[in-house]
Amino acid sequence: MNKGDLARFLGMSLPTLNNRLATDPDLPVVQRGTNGHPWVFDAQAVKAHLDRKAQLRAEEEAARKAYLDSIQMDGLGPSEGQRRGSSALTALAKSPMPPLIAAAASAAVVNAVLQAAEDFAAKHGLAAAVATELKERLRTAIQGQR
Repeated sequence: MNKGDLARFLGMSLPTLNNRLATDPDLPVVQRGTNGHPWVFDAQAVKAHLDRKAQLRAEEEAARKAYLDSIQMDGLGPSEGQRRGSSALTALAKSPMPPLIAAAASAAVVNAVLQAAEDFAAKHGLAAAVATELKERLRTAIQGQR
């Protein structure tokens, strides 16, 4: 199957397929196109690869959401958040995080978790030092579980 046929089979435009080819070195290709020789693909192998990647992204997002749900402190205003930040931080650092740890092998998840911690601290008006400490404790917990 050539590039045009594959794009139609996958329901994407040719420029989108070209972008995937340029950015995904693991995309299965039977034969790379050259002058006089067309690209050749196994459509089912490409579809399976893209489905696996979509599943991994969904799992990473679910792990990120589970983590964010586990640290929600709804109803805390900035001043209360600043007062309770230290005890919340201690509780968070001691709590088990199996969904997050299971997916922590992915650098994208680790970065998302650290960004979420930063966003959480900003949302709840936690002092900068508390936010930094939260990120460090999360990083340590993740590294300790790998």
